[in-house]
Parts: sequence; structure tokens; C-alpha cells
Amino acid sequence: YEYVYLLDTDGLVLVSIQREGLPSIEGNFYWDRNYFLQAREGNTYIDALVGRSSKQLGFYFTAPVFDAQNDVVGVVAIKLKGDAITDVINTFNEKSGSVSAFLVDYQGIVVSAPTFHPQWHLQGLAKLSPDDKAEAEKRFVMDTPLSYIGIPELGVFMGADSGIVDYDDPENDQSYIVGHQVTENLNWVVGVTMPSSEFMTPILKLVLRVAIGGVILMGIVAFMAIRLARGIARPVTKLAGIAQDVEEDKPFNPENISDVMALGDEIGHLARVFSNMVLALRARMAELQTIYEIGNKISSNIELTDTLSDVIDSLSNVIDFDAAEICLYNRRKENLSLYLTNNEIMSADETVTKHTYDPDKDYFPHLLEERHGLLVQDIVTFEEYILTTQRSWDMIQPKSYLGVSLRDKGNVVGTIEMVNSSIDGFNQDNLRILESISIQAAVAISNAREVKERERRLKNMEIVVDESKVDEHIHALTNSDFFQTIKEKAKQRRS
Repeated sequence: YEYVYLLDTDGLVLVSIQREGLPSIEGNFYWDRNYFLQAREGNTYIDALVGRSSKQLGFYFTAPVFDAQNDVVGVVAIKLKGDAITDVINTFNEKSGSVSAFLVDYQGIVVSAPTFHPQWHLQGLAKLSPDDKAEAEKRFVMDTPLSYIGIPELGVFMGADSGIVDYDDPENDQSYIVGHQVTENLNWVVGVTMPSSEFMTPILKLVLRVAIGGVILMGIVAFMAIRLARGIARPVTKLAGIAQDVEEDKPFNPENISDVMALGDEIGHLARVFSNMVLALRARMAELQTIYEIGNKISSNIELTDTLSDVIDSLSNVIDFDAAEICLYNRRKENLSLYLTNNEIMSADETVTKHTYDPDKDYFPHLLEERHGLLVQDIVTFEEYILTTQRSWDMIQPKSYLGVSLRDKGNVVGTIEMVNSSIDGFNQDNLRILESISIQAAVAISNAREVKERERRLKNMEIVVDESKVDEHIHALTNSDFFQTIKEKAKQRRS
């Protein structure tokens, strides 16, 4: 510091302490200095100006002095040498190389100039009003009028907190980049400037590195894409070949694409779905073929007993069951007669007494009322219908049940039922097969019963001759003209 001093409210310096070699300012009046006027109003203040006594640039820090009643009774001031602040800027400039710093006060006057532009010292960034210009010339004790830098781009420093601009310096014939920041609690600006070429050099290097990195990355991506494409193409090509074989109805074995299905990506998932689809499709085709063959076999017989036996035998080839029953519905008696089990064939003769079931008990109501079959995975837990009637399969203690009604032309012909001694002994595929076969079985059984009924009628047919009708026919015949003509001719021959 150069001076520490105390002023009264009139601006009179009461006490002064100064650095050795400097004159005392005790007794001087500074009533017109802005730093004094601001502090007398109760504000702390910082100002930069050229001292009247020292004729050197200094930085003034002032604060009000209060009494016990909080009234301003004086001002305390400290003056720092201008070098105390500008040395910070100059030291930075010496060490920064291509970067130079500068300091601008609240009026836009360059207090410390950058290394590139020493001519900026005590010049204005922008033109001031006549009063502000006069104050600035007074503050810095200028013998000549305040001059201006003449670079309009730098004028934005005084209107923004921070920013960056570029400008062209006509004196140096070079382009510069300058950034600025307003100091906290002051309207002073610290600026940093550097040639645009120096500023762009690291950016251009960064762009070049990014470009080179981009080219390398593109090469890596292209390489990985080719490998990935080949990795995808091989399993897809293999799947395409298998699909072609399936289209040509060649045998399909999931083991042929096990390596593709083992992949953990979408291709592996596609292969697994494809395999399941082909197996399911082949299974459905096999079911259709089986149903077709069973239908032909059932339809080839006209004997009721043979037809019923063919139905049970055919179902045993495609459905795993432990016991089965086929019952035929008697419309006249409104009951179900047991005609066949998987172990025994009942007599097809209607006159022979058969075991009958009440159609309103057990699972029969569902079978006779619904057109679709009934699948019960667990008989014990199935509470909708409860089995109470004694059946031929009771000895095996059935756990699961599968049944369907036989219908022909909208009429109930009978039922097909089967049981399994295991829970979940049947599945939806079994139900679908049974429902498909039941349609043809119903038609075949209806035809066989119709043939049986016709045979019974022929055997039991009685030809009844009415004697009175015979006499009438004889009388009519003997009295006919033809018969009379023959009678006359016979008489003539005898005569």
C-alpha cells in the first residue's frame, strides 16, 4: 500500500500513514473524490485513478466510519499502488505466452493493457458521455482528451457479465479472440485475449484427431459389421435351407439346427420358434392324416358291432387311455345304453337287455347339451359335475376324464368316454382329435343302426292275405269281356 488515512465528513485528511519516501497527505481535502463521496453515503467503494500528489495510478478502497448511533462520522481509506493489481496481470502475461490479460474499470477505461496491445493503456473501450468523459480525464489526470480503442466489438464488455468475441485489430493486421468476465461486487472487467490462429490451433488439432478417430472407428465398425453380417448370414442361410426342405416335405430333425438354436440372440430365438412351429405343423398334419384314415376305416363297415369296435381300436392308436365306453342314446326310453367298452362288446340285438345310464347324471348333461367335448384333468377337484354312477372303469380308480357326444344331423346318437388312472392324463390335442373323429363316428354309427333296423324289419315282416279280396278279384275276372269271349269260343268248340 501507499497510504492509509482517515477523513472527516468534510473530506479533510485527519491522520495519514504513508510508505517511506512518500509525502504526508495529512491536512489535504479530498471532498470531491468519488471514493470519498461514496463512503460518506455509507457504502464501501473501490476506485482506480491517478493520485493528485503521487501522479501515479492507484486503487482506492474506502469504507464509512460509524459512531454509536450508527451515523457516518468519517471515512477510512487505503490506497494501493497501481502495480499491486497490474503486476498480477503482467505476471500472467509473462508466463502465458500467446495469451494476454487486461483489466478494464467501471467506465470502460483500460487500466492494465494486454501484452499484444500496450497502446490500450488508459484508453476507453467505448465512447462516454461528456460528463463521464470529463470525470475519467479528471480521475486519471489526463493532459490530452480521453482516446478510444476504436474496436466496436469490444464495447459489448460493458453490457454483459461474461462472454467471448472475436475482433480484427487494424494496427496489428491480425484477428484475435477475447473472453471477458465481470468481477464480483464490482463493475470491472477482466479480459483474456489471444490471436485467433493460436486459438484455433488446438481446435483444429482436435478436429483432426476426431476426424482420424472417426475414420478409424468407421473402419472398425465396417469390420465388425462384416463379421456380424457373416455371423447372421450363416445361421439364416442354414435356416433358409431347412425351410426349403420342409417346403419340399423332406424329413425334419431339430438336431440339424441345434447349433443355431443354441445362439443366445434373436437368430437363436428365431430358430427355436421355427423348430417348434415345424414340429407343431407336422404333428397337426399327422393328426389330420390319422383322422382321415380312421374316418375311412370307420365308414367302411355297416355292421354296428364292427363299427363300434373300429372306433375304439382307432382311438387307442392316437390317445392313451386306460378304459373307455361307448353308449348309444335311446330316444324312446330317453336313456343311454352301454354298447361297448375297450374290453367287451355288448350285444347289438335290441331285444337283449343292456346296462343303461341316466343322461341327467355324472358328466352326461354337459356332453348332451354342449357340442364340444369335456376334458377333466383332475376328477377329484372338478366340482362342476360329480361322478356318482357305477361304471365299468371304477376298478382302476380314474383320475382324469375325456368325453364327447356323438351327433348326426343335429340329433344325439351317443357318447364316447375315456378315463386315465393319472392326473393330467389327457391334453387339448387329445380333445381335438376326439372331437374330430366323433363327427365321422356319429355318421357311421347312425348308418349302421339304420341298416340294423332295416334287417330287423325284413325278418319280422308278415304278409297278410285278405280272402274277401280274393273272391272279388275272381268274380271280376270271370265276368270280364275277355273271359266271356273265351267262354263262348269254348262252347262252340265243344258243339
